[in-house]
Amino acid sequence: YGTAMFKLGKTMAVLVPESAVFRQLGITGVYVATDTGAVIFQPVKKGMTYKKNFITVLNGLNPGMTVITGGLDKIKAGSYVRPEFNK
Repeated sequence: YGTAMFKLGKTMAVLVPESAVFRQLGITGVYVATDTGAVIFQPVKKGMTYKKNFITVLNGLNPGMTVITGGLDKIKAGSYVRPEFNK
């Protein structure tokens, strides 16, 4: 007996940390920061879990958007932040 695995292709996807996705008033979403630092709640449609820590986002986010991943208990929509990026 044996198991064969084949690579069938690649899929482009937007991934966010699972900890950044939450429900607010029954709507699943994330907080994003605009170019001016304003915080907005962005509804998203969740896809599959990737490597146990990330969620694929089917729609609602575009590549390059700044998703807030930390301090979510301290902010709300309408707040302002100064994003710090891990390098």
